[in-house]
Amino acid sequence: MNSEQIKKYNFSMRIMHWIVGIFVIVQLAGGFFMKDIELSLQPSIYSLHKSIGVLIGLLCIVRIANRLNSSIPSPHQSISSFERFTSRIGVFLLYAGMFVMPISGYLMSIYYGYQVLFFGIGLPLIVETNNEIASIFSKIHSTTAIIFLGIISLHFLSTIKHILVDKVNILKRIT
Repeated sequence: MNSEQIKKYNFSMRIMHWIVGIFVIVQLAGGFFMKDIELSLQPSIYSLHKSIGVLIGLLCIVRIANRLNSSIPSPHQSISSFERFTSRIGVFLLYAGMFVMPISGYLMSIYYGYQVLFFGIGLPLIVETNNEIASIFSKIHSTTAIIFLGIISLHFLSTIKHILVDKVNILKRIT
C-alpha cells in the first residue's frame, strides 16, 4: 500500500457514514424481499421498515449538518481530477438517495391511506388518500431503490479499485 499518510474524516463523520450505510443496506435488502415475507408478518416488517426509513431521513439531516460543519480531508494525491469529479457526483447521488427514499416512502404510504409509525409514534397524515398519486410515489420509491443500489455498488467498487489497483487504502479515511 502507498505509504503516504491517509487523511481521515472526523470521528463523527466516520460513525455517521457507517451507521447510515448499514441502515440503508438493510433497508434496501429488506425492501426487495418484504413482499415475499409471510402475510402474518408483513404488518410488523412494514412498520419496522418505515420506522428505520424515517430514522435514516432524520440521521441524514444530522449527517448533512455534520458534513457542513466539518473539515473534509482532501483526496489522496493519486486520485485523478476525473475521479474527484465523479466522486463528488457519487456523494451527491448518495445523499439524494438517502432523502428521496424516506420521503417517497412516507408519501407513498400516506397517499395510500396508511399511517407511518416511527417506532410506535404516529406521523401525521398530511394528505388525503389518493391511489394515483400513491402509485407515482411507489414508482419513485422502487426506481430510486434500484438506482441507489447501483450507486452504492459503484461506491463500494471504486473503493476496491483504489485498494487493489491503485494500492491506496482509501478505506482508512472513513474507518
